Amino acid sequence: MALPYDGQWDMVRYGKWVNELNQQQKTMAWRSSKYSAWIRTLPCAFPECGKVGPSHQCHIKGAGNFSGIALKASDILSFPGCMDCHDKLHAGEIPLERQFEMVCRTVSRAVQDGILKVK
Repeated sequence: MALPYDGQWDMVRYGKWVNELNQQQKTMAWRSSKYSAWIRTLPCAFPECGKVGPSHQCHIKGAGNFSGIALKASDILSFPGCMDCHDKLHAGEIPLERQFEMVCRTVSRAVQDGILKVK
């Protein structure tokens, strides 16, 4: 499934794409050691934090079938976070909308850096 990116993020189209991915999540999760390693080199994604890397790879939490017992979101739905922000994520202190914002920023940077190729 191609990522809907045309140089600018459209949250409605991205949301529809995420919903489609959600339907497949239980049987198919995208994993990439290259993408994961790249994320861990970045500074914390939260502008108010911005701690310099290396970071933890934070997978989105609380979005339908994207997380739960023995279920981790696809690597495309992750972002860099320092240890403190990663702990806040797991404690449920970071709202889902904020997590999606960090995912969008991370994917956008990955496209710009040539880590992800968009067809």
